[in-house]
Amino acid sequence: MTMPRLNNFTRVHGFVAGGLLAAFMALVLFCCLMNWRAIGHDLPLVLRATLATVTGPFDGTIARPGDGAAWVAALWCLPACASLLVLAALCQVVPLPFRRGAFAFRIGTWAIGLFVWFAGAVPSLLNAID
Repeated sequence: MTMPRLNNFTRVHGFVAGGLLAAFMALVLFCCLMNWRAIGHDLPLVLRATLATVTGPFDGTIARPGDGAAWVAALWCLPACASLLVLAALCQVVPLPFRRGAFAFRIGTWAIGLFVWFAGAVPSLLNAID
């Protein structure tokens, strides 16, 4: 009797993660450049906020570390974003009760979990910029 594989991560998971990260980094860069005057022509802030997109709802707190409102926005977004990301990660390692369509289900939950996690960067950052 062989044990089922617990690690179901494939290259497709990496492509989905990389594609979503690139798309949200472009969106965060666009938001920063649209508010260029509001942030005071601060290029390091724009670069820091764009690279911190991977942290999801903590993007605003990384962009403006001393801003209390940015922490409040991050903590407000965190439960929804983190719960879906954890659910997506669990769907990758827990054996599913069905075999047909399991790969599509895993990729779908992975994409939704990462989408919500990266989407948490946008309201967090916009709250920090305002």
